[in-house]
Amino acid sequence: MYWEYLLANNFAKEEMLRLMLKLLLLKAERIKRTLTPKEKNAEWLSKFNEFKKCLEENFTKNRSADTYAKIIGISYKHLNTVCKSITGHTAKTYIDQFIILEAKRLLAISDSSVKELTYELGFDEPTNFVKFFKKYTNQSPSQFKKKFIK
Repeated sequence: MYWEYLLANNFAKEEMLRLMLKLLLLKAERIKRTLTPKEKNAEWLSKFNEFKKCLEENFTKNRSADTYAKIIGISYKHLNTVCKSITGHTAKTYIDQFIILEAKRLLAISDSSVKELTYELGFDEPTNFVKFFKKYTNQSPSQFKKKFIK
């Protein structure tokens, strides 16, 4: 295409360049259609990373997948599709797992009481946090914390 552009002969030059460009775009489209779904969904990875960053910054204030979807500018259904594609879990499950991981981290390294960590993690009441933690770990936060106290 570059050599055609440099030719001194101007006869049908513009038409030749236009057709070459069209051919190039058609070949690119053909390649695009043969890509695997993960390669196709680079924008999904971008949206997931936005969601993850937003979650890391706001998990103590918000645990609603619908709210995160609105913040990053996609529908709740699309956020679930993206999360399932990348993690194998729904957005809500990912949020809950993230909070449990953060709770375990704080319980393991912090000298704070379970009650203090409850509020630090954004729960209204210690009982709500204990129920939430027990649901996902089959043990109370106190039982988990005892493993790290020697």
